[in-house]
Amino acid sequence: MAEITKPTDLNKIWASAGAILTPDDSKVALGWIVEAPAHQTENYLNNKHDKALAYLNQHGVVQWDSTTEYHANKSWVQGSNGSLYYAKQTHTNQNPVSDTTETFWNLVLQGTGVVHKADTTAFSRSWLANANSTATGRSQLGSTSIGDALFTASTASTARTSLGSSAIGDALFTAISSLSARDIIGIFSASDNQEGLVERATDGEVITGVDDTRYVTPKKLKLGFGLSLTPDGYIRLPEIYGGFTLQWKRVYVPSGGSFVSTFWPTPFASDCLAAWVNYAEGNDSDVACWVWSKSASTVEVDHRSNSAKTLLVLGIGY
Repeated sequence: MAEITKPTDLNKIWASAGAILTPDDSKVALGWIVEAPAHQTENYLNNKHDKALAYLNQHGVVQWDSTTEYHANKSWVQGSNGSLYYAKQTHTNQNPVSDTTETFWNLVLQGTGVVHKADTTAFSRSWLANANSTATGRSQLGSTSIGDALFTASTASTARTSLGSSAIGDALFTAISSLSARDIIGIFSASDNQEGLVERATDGEVITGVDDTRYVTPKKLKLGFGLSLTPDGYIRLPEIYGGFTLQWKRVYVPSGGSFVSTFWPTPFASDCLAAWVNYAEGNDSDVACWVWSKSASTVEVDHRSNSAKTLLVLGIGY
């Protein structure tokens, strides 16, 4: 469906200056029957609909009321304080503003325009920056005495003491980047002689094999590995070894000069470098057999025996 353009006259309310007659509850439940309704009642209906549209257009999110049943994980409301709330439980008549334990409602967006429990950057820059008292700042931190101490700290050293630290606190309060802060608290990048953080290598980095700063998981060590220990089988080494592949296959050739073409048990990823053939059984060393052609997917063999033979073909590639 195409995008619907917002009407330009949502704030014009039908019968805002006209006569309105509000029907009783029984009439609302019954609705119209075969009758000539009073124009005042029709004005009431249109007025109510227009007001609802204008209200939603103005508020965006409906305000909480005590009679609506709100459903868990579906209902959003605006509190009387201007904050945005999300229902945690299905309920009726539980005011989100007074639900300080967040039993029925989660505070999502505070009335001052600060994201709650989601964006830590917004938290630090706006909630704390907009706190107009020590107590407010303390409550924003979700703490008690620590919040007071931090908001009255006059130096980094004082703030450090409030956090129960030593020299680390000063350094953290003056760190210019997350990397610097990480080093201050003893979380270092790993090296040959230093324990610490290390990033996991991607598949491409494992295959390339030149990066010496990332770790490789057991699963990635086997990347590309293949094995089929059957009469027609293969062994493919992992990608870190170039995907080198050894294959073997039995090929039935009816009689000499037949030139039988067959598929390898699994295609070589790039190319078949070499292929050999011999008789799979019996002593026919005095009768020639050979590989006529080879490719990444097929091999063609033949022999000079006057009878049908089974040949064993070996191939290597990558």
